[in-house]
Amino acid sequence: KTELESSLYAYATTEGVNADYQAAARGFLQERADFLVASGEDNGYRLTKSRWSPIGYGSGTTPNAATHLFRAYELFGDPRYLEWGVYSCNANLGITQLGYVWTTGLGFRPIQTILHTPSMADGIDAPVPGITVYGPSRKESSGGILGFALAGYDPPINEWPLMERYADVTYPPATNEFTVYEQLAPTSFAFGYLAEFAR
Repeated sequence: KTELESSLYAYATTEGVNADYQAAARGFLQERADFLVASGEDNGYRLTKSRWSPIGYGSGTTPNAATHLFRAYELFGDPRYLEWGVYSCNANLGITQLGYVWTTGLGFRPIQTILHTPSMADGIDAPVPGITVYGPSRKESSGGILGFALAGYDPPINEWPLMERYADVTYPPATNEFTVYEQLAPTSFAFGYLAEFAR
């Protein structure tokens, strides 16, 4: 999906290409941006994610939609895309029920115990900065390390709101792990874009 959108943005902004294809690319990108805005308007968390995408693996912590909405703002100039791109970053920066900043080293209450070997082994209390984790997960049952973590919730995990199903402990991969592709790249893009406004 991300590769497709990136390709369409390249085509939509390239001179000398087929005009009909370029119009189709622009139409798809605008529809996608409108869909993300509408999805954000449909939920109380202002999460600009697909309304059919469950909470988990970064959908509530990583500003994935911002990468699309900020590019759509540059292409179409619709201020809604900029506004909702910023909302897409809010959850990462601590505007949530738990108040966590989901990227290490940022804000007043960043997460502290991530599944990252150098952070666990370097003898420094704080983790390596700049890492965004998966965060809250819809999972209610599992085996292994995640099952052990889920069993520690009181009341039971299925009684917790979706966006509060998180514990700042090191080992559960479904909540405290990350990937460069899924978390770090979109977070870097989104915050880099926002940093331009501070210049």
